[in-house]
Amino acid sequence: MTRKSKSNKPKKRTIDLSEPEQQELEMLLDRLRVQDPEGRSLDNYLLTLRQILAGREAMVAALVDRLSQEGTAVGFRVHLALRDLVSGGQCLRVMKQAEYRFRQRGFGKLATGSEEAGQRPVVLVPGEKRRPEAYLAATPRGSLFVLVRAPLPDSNVWMLGTVLLSSPCLIEYVQVVEGSRKGYRELIRGLEGSGHGLPVPIPVSHGSRFLFDAMDLRPDVMQGDHGIQLQRLLKPYRVSSEEDTFVGEMTRDLEDRLPEVSTLFSNTKRLLPLGVYSTAFDRDTVEPFWNEIKAVDNSVLIVSEEVQNELVDGIIARATDVLFGGGKARVVEVHLEEVALYWRLRGDLEKASDALALARYVRHASRPSDNKLLRLIVETALVLHFGEEVGCLEDECMGEGEGEGEGQLVLERTESGIILPRGFSR
Repeated sequence: MTRKSKSNKPKKRTIDLSEPEQQELEMLLDRLRVQDPEGRSLDNYLLTLRQILAGREAMVAALVDRLSQEGTAVGFRVHLALRDLVSGGQCLRVMKQAEYRFRQRGFGKLATGSEEAGQRPVVLVPGEKRRPEAYLAATPRGSLFVLVRAPLPDSNVWMLGTVLLSSPCLIEYVQVVEGSRKGYRELIRGLEGSGHGLPVPIPVSHGSRFLFDAMDLRPDVMQGDHGIQLQRLLKPYRVSSEEDTFVGEMTRDLEDRLPEVSTLFSNTKRLLPLGVYSTAFDRDTVEPFWNEIKAVDNSVLIVSEEVQNELVDGIIARATDVLFGGGKARVVEVHLEEVALYWRLRGDLEKASDALALARYVRHASRPSDNKLLRLIVETALVLHFGEEVGCLEDECMGEGEGEGEGQLVLERTESGIILPRGFSR
C-alpha cells in the first residue's frame, strides 16, 4: 500500500467568539472597511483599536483573520498594529496564518523591508521623539478628566494640563504646570487606581477641540492664569467641529442600536454614569428660581396642593428655558457625546449607547422645558444646592430608586413641589 502524501496546505484555524463579541467584530470590520489606508484618521484609529483590544487576544486574532481574507491595505496595517498583542497558543497560530495570507497578496515585502531597516510602524510603538499626548477618563457619575501634555508654542517647555469637567461641560478644575513625560505617566496610573476610570488615549486635536468647546460654551468658568495658560497650550492643535470627526467615527456603529430614552429614565443605574445627577449650575445662578419656589410655599393665599404644584412646575419650566435657551443646551449634548466616546473606547457598548441616545434626545429638543433630561438637570442643581432646606442630603439624593424593583427610578414630589427620584425627598 502507498501512504497518502500529506497536504502542504496550511490547516485552517478558527477562533470561537461569543455572540456579543461577534457583533462587536462585525462593527469593527464595518468601520475599517471605510477607512482610507493613507488617511489622516487611520493612525489615530489604530491607536484607539489597540486600547480597545488590549488583553483580548481572541478578538485580535479573529479580527486580523477576517481582514487577511479580504486582503486590503487597511487590513494589513491593522495586522502590523495589533500583532504584538497576541503572545501564543491558538491565537498566535491564527495570526501567523493571517500573515501568510497577507504575504501571498504581496504585502510581505513591505513587512520584511520594515524589519530589515530596524523600523516598526509608528502605530505600533511610538518613537522616542516626544510628541503631544492626550487622555480621557470618566468618573462613576459622568464627570470627565482630560489630560494633555504638549509644548508651549514657540518654546521647548513641555506642560501638563489637567481639566475636570462636571456635567454639562462645567470646568470645575484646571491646572497647567511644567511636567515631564514620567510625571504624566504617573498621573495616568494614579487615575487608573483612583476609581475614576481607566484613561484612554485620544487625538490631541480632539481633546483641544472639546476643551475649547467647553470654554466657549461656559466662558464664565475659564478665568485665572491656569485657564489662560490652558488656552495657549491647546491653541496650536485646535480644529473646527467639521474637521474633528473623531467622535462621529468612533460612535457611528452605535447609531442603529440606541435605546429608547424612556427606558433610561426608568432605571437609575443607567443614568448615574452619564453625568445627569451633577451640579450643572452654581448656586447664584439657580437661587432666584429657588426663591420663587419658596414664595409659592410661603404664600399667604390659600390654594390647593394641585395649584401649588402647577405653579412650581411652571417655575421649573421657565428656569429650564432660561438656563438652556438660545442654544445653551448644546453644552449637555457635547458632554454626553464625550461620555459616549469614553465608554465606546472602553468597550462598554451599553453605556456608550445610553449616553449617545441622551445626546441625540437633547439635540432634537424643540424647547428646553419640553425636554425631560434638561428639566431633570435643572431640578438636580436646585436640590443639590438647596437640598438641606427640604431635608435632603447629597448622598441620599444620589441613591438608587426604591420600592418598585432594584434600579428603578421612582418619582416623588418634594415638600417644595419639585418632582425628583425617590431619595431626593428624604
